[in-house]
Amino acid sequence: MTLTRRAAVALPLLLALTASPALAQPHSQRRALQSYVALTYNMQGKPYTAIDAFAIDHDVIALQEAQKITTAPSGTITCTNAQTGAAVTIGYFNRTTSGRPRVPYRLYYFPQAGGANARNLAFASKTAPADCRIIPSAWMSTPPTQVMSRDVVGLRFGTNTWYWNIHSNASSLATLNVNRALQRVRPSSTAGGQWALLGDTNVDLITNPNPGIGLQGAETRYDTGRATQLSGGNLDWLVASVAVPGYTARLCQSPSGSDHYPVEFSTGPRTTTCKTP
Repeated sequence: MTLTRRAAVALPLLLALTASPALAQPHSQRRALQSYVALTYNMQGKPYTAIDAFAIDHDVIALQEAQKITTAPSGTITCTNAQTGAAVTIGYFNRTTSGRPRVPYRLYYFPQAGGANARNLAFASKTAPADCRIIPSAWMSTPPTQVMSRDVVGLRFGTNTWYWNIHSNASSLATLNVNRALQRVRPSSTAGGQWALLGDTNVDLITNPNPGIGLQGAETRYDTGRATQLSGGNLDWLVASVAVPGYTARLCQSPSGSDHYPVEFSTGPRTTTCKTP
């Protein structure tokens, strides 16, 4: 993946851009999923300031319904279309965590067709990713019976660990969406490495505890066992390519008025910023 930089551009308070120090460089060694603290959060278009605290103690944050951004980015990364191999330019925005210590991080913004808040995806990370891939929605769809309305986007950290961000359709197609996404994530990840697919699946594990998402081999699902949406429904969860010893999913307080709780995944104790709801 090629990283490029542009001169910083003044942005509104929504993005709170800062002249931040350089990000941590991509890890050059093999690292497993247990080395990272991850979080997924459906923001429902709320301001990105909600992420400034979580970025302190989370290595990778997957965001759904990310607020639309129309201002110029701080720089760009070059991602790869996993279906065609074509280059795709994605903008990133420099931000700084709230509280102490103040740590620089980047918000990687993946606009979706239509551009409404309900469709866009984003990642936040303190470490520069080593690679970026996009699985286009059309590659996961078989019209008219199974349609995926959003891309699945992925970042690689280290030499072999991928995080893939998903937001399935809020319909009866959700389970099929996850199944088809998994079919594309497997070959699009690094051979012999590890990966996690996380996000708002819109598959409720309370009403459907054993959905037919087509797990293979050692693939393991991790969820809180509780409603992750304030109105009910255990929708926000993760599938890992392997069983991760000690891996736990936890609900966090929602900081921004979204009707989803953020969900944290780690092998360690609850982080400071993931407060018990």
